Amino acid sequence: MSYTRTDESGIAAFEVVPNAEMKFEVDYNGGKYSTDAAIVTESTLPATVETLPLTVILTVEGAPLANQRVDLLRVNDSYITYAKTDENGMAAFEVLPEAEHKVRVKYDEETWVSEKVGGGDSVEQGF
Repeated sequence: MSYTRTDESGIAAFEVVPNAEMKFEVDYNGGKYSTDAAIVTESTLPATVETLPLTVILTVEGAPLANQRVDLLRVNDSYITYAKTDENGMAAFEVLPEAEHKVRVKYDEETWVSEKVGGGDSVEQGF
């Protein structure tokens, strides 16, 4: 078993034994993604895992809520990271395919936590 981190462009490199059976696993933003075990050949490399956007749109009485903190959570409600909404009230996270998350917003003494969401989802919440 071998571990590494991606470089600044999101690429991780491994030395592999040709024709060996391998499985790749990625941990990112609280999610885990695993490939099936397969024989590694030149035609199966490079292996790529792409993230998917998870967007949150916040409004107050119909108007965009800018510069609002939005927390990305694991489904057990533990904290991962945060993003701030832009001038359109939108915050975005990159998450792994099939990973499930929740998002949390604390606004004007109110705390809102979403149901389970994942990559490709867009969540809208008004206050």
